[in-house]
Amino acid sequence: MRPPSAWFAEATEVGLGAELELAAIRAALQRLDEFPSDVALAINVSPTTALDPRFCELLLDVADRLVIEITEHAQVDDYDALRSALAPLRERGAQLAIDDVGAGFSNLRHILRLAPDILKLDLSLTQEIANDPAREALLRAEDSSCRLLLPTDLVIADSFDAGAKTRVTDDAAVPTGWIGLDVGPRTREQYAIEIAAAGTVFWNGPMGLFEDDRFASGTRAVAEAMARTHAFTVVGGGDSAAALTKFGLDDEVDHVSTGGGASLEYLEKGDLPGLEALRKAPNAPREG
Repeated sequence: MRPPSAWFAEATEVGLGAELELAAIRAALQRLDEFPSDVALAINVSPTTALDPRFCELLLDVADRLVIEITEHAQVDDYDALRSALAPLRERGAQLAIDDVGAGFSNLRHILRLAPDILKLDLSLTQEIANDPAREALLRAEDSSCRLLLPTDLVIADSFDAGAKTRVTDDAAVPTGWIGLDVGPRTREQYAIEIAAAGTVFWNGPMGLFEDDRFASGTRAVAEAMARTHAFTVVGGGDSAAALTKFGLDDEVDHVSTGGGASLEYLEKGDLPGLEALRKAPNAPREG
């Protein structure tokens, strides 16, 4: 039997993708009343179909029973237009999901630009997760109150030379033959906003090759945000401390530690081998 994906792919190739998707949605809606009222209807839709005015008209009256899944396998050309097209449905209770996260075009861009209610993780992201600390960290962040904000643009160069070509990327991908040397302006702004809204900020590690002024803007933006915020600020690591000194801001934070790795370990475990050894020393102060 021919799988549905083949029919939808062929319809898209001949310019009838939206027509087939809308026909499938109409067929699903005809069966909706057969299910309990607390059961949601999940609709997997391409960005093109979601932008079609007929999509919203078709679903507006049942929006509170919908989970709209934006497939990750199709490019979004205009996020602002897509957000506007979905807004009436979301205002009436529809939830937005990103399908197959980790498998296609979207990566973090769909998540950051569309602010979905639900993330459906692709199998490639969860397989062998116990052996992959990076994937484990991403999933733990998604499953907690933590928001993991990765760069959304970069400053890249084709070499470290003084006359190297540089440019800003539209995403966090580094093309072959180029080097990522700083975060881009969109990421700088985003990080500064997060720091301003925080109550406590721990900063460990510069944003790029801050020793070179061509690639210091990201680190400077974080350092200046740390200096401006009313939060309690801690900076850990020799490079971060050196960056503060370079920008003349080392007196504008609450605490600076040159032990970057040790600071992170202390936050994670609540103790350090050196501190434990000092407490056990014969001449260590005793309580009571």
